[in-house]
Amino acid sequence: MKYNANKKALIIAYGKFEKSTRGICVIAETLSELNYNIDYYEFPIYLNNKFFWLPYNLHRIGNINQKQYKVLIPYSTKFPKFIKSIFIKLFEWIHSAKLINILKKREYNLIIIESGKQVFLANVIKKYKKESKVIYRQSDPLELGIDEALAKYERKIMKLADLILIVNDKILNYYKRIKYYDNNNNKFILWENGFYIPEFDSVNPYSEKNNILYYGLFNINLTIIKKIAEAFKNVKIHIIGPYNKYKNLEKYYTNIKFYGYIEYEKVLNYIKYADLCLIPYKNSERLNYFGITSKIFVFLYFNKIIINYSKKYKIELDCKNIINCSSFKDLYNIINIEINKKQDLNYIIDNKISTLLKIYSKENRKEELIKIMNIKQII
Repeated sequence: MKYNANKKALIIAYGKFEKSTRGICVIAETLSELNYNIDYYEFPIYLNNKFFWLPYNLHRIGNINQKQYKVLIPYSTKFPKFIKSIFIKLFEWIHSAKLINILKKREYNLIIIESGKQVFLANVIKKYKKESKVIYRQSDPLELGIDEALAKYERKIMKLADLILIVNDKILNYYKRIKYYDNNNNKFILWENGFYIPEFDSVNPYSEKNNILYYGLFNINLTIIKKIAEAFKNVKIHIIGPYNKYKNLEKYYTNIKFYGYIEYEKVLNYIKYADLCLIPYKNSERLNYFGITSKIFVFLYFNKIIINYSKKYKIELDCKNIINCSSFKDLYNIINIEINKKQDLNYIIDNKISTLLKIYSKENRKEELIKIMNIKQII
């Protein structure tokens, strides 16, 4: 199929564009390869963000124009309910006013919205989208314990969307169970996350042996992490992600280290040279709707043993590298056994894992996305 180089897409997403396995970034990359001219807005950039004072137009990656969507007054899901009920319309206007000008100045063939505060834009998109097709990439349903006020806007986005890309079958089954799927089944499509490994300089970042790594974004179970640190004094626990608020724990636990955010290419070395990978999620109802995240496949690519400790989340892959634990006793025994094994840096993986990695490769996710958009006559 020949694609028109004059087609335009508007993407509004949390976080900047990068060549990663985030669903919204894979969508942007795929459309770019189909010769779409893309305006990619990082949303929202609040006044208290250190990047607020940067220019609106950041830089261009191929035919992807990276821009900032700046908002003066922040909205937080942690606001009390009475604040949300009184000021929700004001928050909607503050977050969506800029989009009116964007859509008045330029027409787009596609508008792609990622789940989160971006749903504040639902009413403006409905009014000003003209002939644009709308895709909603949902990672976390807002009505499942995240934010009731935003959930109402999410339903509006879902109603006007031409395509809703759902990240895992647990969420899809939820919508089927509550009958919302019945009236919108032509829109709902399961499109799971994938993974990819870019070229990177292989350098061991660890200065000691016996390294356990967690890398991610979700709330972590600090109690379990501290118990591991106390039980295994000869083990160093490395935590990469938005957890610097816990950095004071390093004063009391010298074998725990918090890194904050690290570029993906650099994270790969921490994974490659780790002895074990840990999934220490804090128990939450949201875990009932968690699927298999990209990092699981990255861990498997490097043939790592993955220890998952959670009473609400189970990694549902038939794979010898994955060990689900529901008690600290089991967790202790597994770490005790695995940490004493010699690390194999040859990464000889079995056929079952190899097949999984092929299915969930980023290139395969792109191909599947193109098929979906063609079938749904989005492109």
